[in-house]
Amino acid sequence: MDGPYAGEYPTVVDGVSDDGKTVAVGMPFFRAGAVPIPVGTRVYVQQIGGAMYEFETVVAAHRPGAIPLLIMKMPDRVKRVQRRNHFRMDMTIGIVVEIIERNGSITLLKDARLRDLSAGGVGLLSKTTLQRGTIVRVSLPFLEKKALGEVVRVRPNGPEDAPASYCIGIRFVGPGNRQTTRITRVIFEEQMDLRRRGLL
Repeated sequence: MDGPYAGEYPTVVDGVSDDGKTVAVGMPFFRAGAVPIPVGTRVYVQQIGGAMYEFETVVAAHRPGAIPLLIMKMPDRVKRVQRRNHFRMDMTIGIVVEIIERNGSITLLKDARLRDLSAGGVGLLSKTTLQRGTIVRVSLPFLEKKALGEVVRVRPNGPEDAPASYCIGIRFVGPGNRQTTRITRVIFEEQMDLRRRGLL
């Protein structure tokens, strides 16, 4: 919150120690370099997911590795704030989207590509439009199970003969903690890779 590294940095929670006394987060990166926040620095942490958790603590140690970590003291008090707020990252890959029809049958959304990703949902590009409220299952290569979602936004993306005529926003329905954590980690690792290559 002050000192030479004062600022706001995105990262991801790695885990809590077995004795519950410390919490590890990824070492923040900024302009392709790690931000080695010194031991003893007071920090204010916001963990964002289906709800938001806030706490103040102190950096207790650094842990080197393929993904270096900051080890922080577990705070005495964690404040829970009801708010949905997911960091969204551009990511373009081909994915499989299953449309669950009202009669329970399944059809595939052809030529769908991922446009962006967050722990709360995905943005798709497709030549085929969907109706708001449509229920779908999305297969993402880094998730063990298909993610259930609802179409919440559809808008044109150029002329009808464009390769991807529509942008489709899908909100995940009832995502579990494992799914939310996995997507958050994927976004963080992708950010780290882009920063290492000087592309972010």
